[in-house]
Amino acid sequence: MPYQLFTTLQRGYTHALFCEDFLFTQSLGQRYLLAAVMDGSTMGKTSFFASTLIAKLLRKVCTTLMYQPELSQLKDVAQIGKEVLKQLFLEFKQARNQLFLSQEETMSTVVLTVIDQVHHRAWVVGIGDGVIAVNGQVKILDQDNQPDYLGYHINQAFDKWFSQHAQVWVFEQVHDLSIATDGVLAIEFDNTSDTPPSPIDEIMVNTIDTEDAHVLEQVVARLRSQYQADLQDDMAVVRVLIK
Repeated sequence: MPYQLFTTLQRGYTHALFCEDFLFTQSLGQRYLLAAVMDGSTMGKTSFFASTLIAKLLRKVCTTLMYQPELSQLKDVAQIGKEVLKQLFLEFKQARNQLFLSQEETMSTVVLTVIDQVHHRAWVVGIGDGVIAVNGQVKILDQDNQPDYLGYHINQAFDKWFSQHAQVWVFEQVHDLSIATDGVLAIEFDNTSDTPPSPIDEIMVNTIDTEDAHVLEQVVARLRSQYQADLQDDMAVVRVLIK
């Protein structure tokens, strides 16, 4: 396998019943990898449902694309990423109409990436807030607690919305890429005797020298035991190391 994939999904203490975040990963053939993290809005209704629904719709989109000849004609991560996002829009709108969902039931952020393992390129889109780390460089998508949820836009024409959307990037020479919901920013430390480390560095930046797929969960467990860390908010993280 030309890449290593690490994930963790954690429930924060402010959400007693459900984790409102979710994550999704899937290969698109042998060359491309798609990954996404979603954060359902606490201000919405059944927020865990919105984030989970997006993941299930992404699975449908990826599976459908795999059997369409158009995929072989898309030679760039930006083209593939835009097509995946466009199909997600259409599927999300259809699901909302079929299930008679209100806007409050579709409120979830999305950070989505498509990675070209051959050319070490990555396309990333952020809809709402979250955190991105590429080769140790961290980008925080901060929208002042007023995220621009995907559900706000599914009535719009996709191409018009996308042409005006600012949170789209293409990264070159990618060897280490992480995407996370903003829960990674809400890790608290109770132990004042030691200087706690940066959770972003520990989870999304620092070197991983194991192939254990559960290493991120082990990192969180170590932060809990060594520094009495506690997760205020839910957290979903996907980290990809490209060989």
